[in-house]
Amino acid sequence: MEKVRLGNLEIEINEDYQKAFQEVENNSNIFITGEAGTGKSCFLRLLCKKLKENHKNYVVLAPTGVAALNVNGCTIHSFFKFSIHGIRPHIIENKKELFKNLNVVIIDEVSMLRADLLDYIDEALQINKNSNLPFGGCQMIFIGDLSQLPPVTMKQELPLFTAIYDSPYFLSARCISINKLKMIKFTKIYRQKDNKFIEMLNQIRNGKVTYDTLNNINKKIGKLNQDNILITTTNNVVKNYNALMLNKLEGEARHYKAICDGIEEDDLPKYGIEKEIVLKKNAKIMFLNNDYENGWVNGSLGKVISMSENQIIAELDIDGRRVRVDKIETEINDYKWDDNKKEIEVEKQACIYQLPVKLAYASTIHKVQGMTFDNINLDLSYGTFAPGQLYVALSRATSLDGITLMRPIYPKDIILDGRIDNLVNNYCEVI
Repeated sequence: MEKVRLGNLEIEINEDYQKAFQEVENNSNIFITGEAGTGKSCFLRLLCKKLKENHKNYVVLAPTGVAALNVNGCTIHSFFKFSIHGIRPHIIENKKELFKNLNVVIIDEVSMLRADLLDYIDEALQINKNSNLPFGGCQMIFIGDLSQLPPVTMKQELPLFTAIYDSPYFLSARCISINKLKMIKFTKIYRQKDNKFIEMLNQIRNGKVTYDTLNNINKKIGKLNQDNILITTTNNVVKNYNALMLNKLEGEARHYKAICDGIEEDDLPKYGIEKEIVLKKNAKIMFLNNDYENGWVNGSLGKVISMSENQIIAELDIDGRRVRVDKIETEINDYKWDDNKKEIEVEKQACIYQLPVKLAYASTIHKVQGMTFDNINLDLSYGTFAPGQLYVALSRATSLDGITLMRPIYPKDIILDGRIDNLVNNYCEVI
């Protein structure tokens, strides 16, 4: 099987990847999906490389600030200049040349993309490209898993929303109902190797859990292991547990304050960056960026060995190596048209200087989507409240042996949105 090197990663071009690249070459509007750990993120990186080589002008967008940073892209609202107080597609004067030359729009983490937002994207592309074609004639590539975290709809929005749309998912958008997508489902799982555990996860994902599966998972109830990250459903539990564990450590705390340029401090949480990080020697930390040269990726764990004014020395859990971690510049980007190079380029809109770490005694399920851990504690004391939460939590672990439950999993914790299968059947052509 062909393999391609991308930076320090060697990516396997499996049969699913080949199908997807063929549909990209056919200029199809496509939906790339698959279970957790099937290589969707790696595919996106390789896709961007291939589009650039083929001189296709593209943008990578995401529904949230954190998701946008993870793909070195831009939020949908920022790119289209949608107001948070009301979405109004309009002509964007300073992007006329960009839209004129735009060929491909990639949207990642589409489980969180709302149907109404996609309709506004369709309208905005038609307006700015002066075209009545679907999406203004742009090729659309959607990437994500609808069985993971769903779109957010506020309670006060529901009466009007449900009067127009069958569901909040992007496949319920009116622009999709008249333009079916080609769907390629990635099937080879790279995160987990144990087929029995993979089958258990599939049952939870599909809401068809047998008694034996639930019984086997619940055998993992045990005492909280303080060496492992605690994954839970609520921010308050995370905040309190991180503070509790930090206070247990001896020694003086150091405060690392973020420096903002072009962005308000109050907007930092949208991008998963804290205004101030408080650390002590031996504090457990999670890395928030990819630094392949130094041996860590987004979600890697470690502990603080020593601290100075703008840097720390940390020990990586994966291999025990000690690395220097400096404050880095995190860019909040948009896209612009470079008339000299005749191509779309990333343009820095704002930047944040901060250590690319956070305390990692605990994290919410929402904030670990896309990450991989060898060992986790799972606390469902407050239950689950959204479709896909339990599946996302359990599928972060590489094996069943790496999971410790704080309480049993009950059938009511397995929340499934039955509309998803109908949407896929109605609006996608499976390749």
